[in-house]
Amino acid sequence: MLSRHGSALRQSHAPNVSLMRPIAVPNTLIASPCKGVRLGMASLSPNSRKGWGEEMANLQLKRRELTAEFRKSPYSRKARERRYRRICQLVGLRPHDRVLDVGCGRGSSFEDFNRENEIVGLDIDPVQRIFQDNFRFVRGDAAFMGSFKDGEFDVVVCIGVLPRVTPYASLRRAAGEIARVGKAFAVVVPHMFTFIEPYSQLPLWQFSPRNFRAFSRRWDWLNSEKKTGSLDTNGEKLFYLRARDWQALFPGATIVSHSHLAIGLLRDLIIFKGQGSAADPALLGNP
Repeated sequence: MLSRHGSALRQSHAPNVSLMRPIAVPNTLIASPCKGVRLGMASLSPNSRKGWGEEMANLQLKRRELTAEFRKSPYSRKARERRYRRICQLVGLRPHDRVLDVGCGRGSSFEDFNRENEIVGLDIDPVQRIFQDNFRFVRGDAAFMGSFKDGEFDVVVCIGVLPRVTPYASLRRAAGEIARVGKAFAVVVPHMFTFIEPYSQLPLWQFSPRNFRAFSRRWDWLNSEKKTGSLDTNGEKLFYLRARDWQALFPGATIVSHSHLAIGLLRDLIIFKGQGSAADPALLGNP
C-alpha cells in the first residue's frame, strides 16, 4: 500500500514481490482517474501485472459462463420468444414469406422459434451453427450483400448485429443493404439507456469511464466526415446511437422500444418496415 507520504508501494501479501519502485502521484491524476489507473499499473512489477491480468481474465471467464447459463434458462428463452413474436407482428410475417437473417449466429433469437418459413442465414463466421429443415446457411458480410437481388426476401431480420459493424461507413452500408434486399425488415439494437448493457452484461457499461469520451462526442462524429467514434466493450468496438440516429439509417422506417427483461433492465430498439398495413398501434411505444 502507499506509504504515508505516497512514496513507495509495498505488497506484503505477495511473497514474490517485496518492494515496488517509487511512484509519483501528480495532482493531474485527481482530474484524470483513468490515467491514474494506467500509470499505477505501469508502476507495478511484471509479476504483479501478470497476476492482475490473470485475475481479470478469470473474472471475465466467470461472467461469460454465467451469461451462457442464463441464456440457457427458461426465463431467457421466454424473453427471446416474446421479442420474436413482437418482431413477427411488427413486420407482418406470414407462413409463406422468405426470410433473411443477417448475423444469424446460433439462431437463438429467431430460428429457435420458427420452423415454417424458408430462412436464409447470413453470417461472417464460416462455421454453420444452425441445422434445421427450413434453414440454409450463407457465409457473407452484412455490408456487402451483392449476391442478393433487390427485394429478394419478403422479410429481413437483424438482431443485435449492427452495433458491431464498424467503421461507421460499413454500418451505413449494411443498413442500406438490409433495406435493399428486403421488402420488409426488423432490426434490433440496444437502447442507448438500457440498464444492462447486453454485450458486456454489465450495468450501464456504455457509460463507463472507458467508453464515456466516445459516447459523449457521438453527435460530433456522426455529423463529421470521419465518423470514427465507437465504444469499446471487452475489446469489441460498438456503436451506441440515439434512436433518431438509428432511424436515419433507415429512411421511412418506424422505431419502437421493447423491454427485453422485466421492468426495463434490458431494453431494445426495433427499427422496422412492415408489409402492407401499418402495425397495430398497441405494439408501438416511445423509444
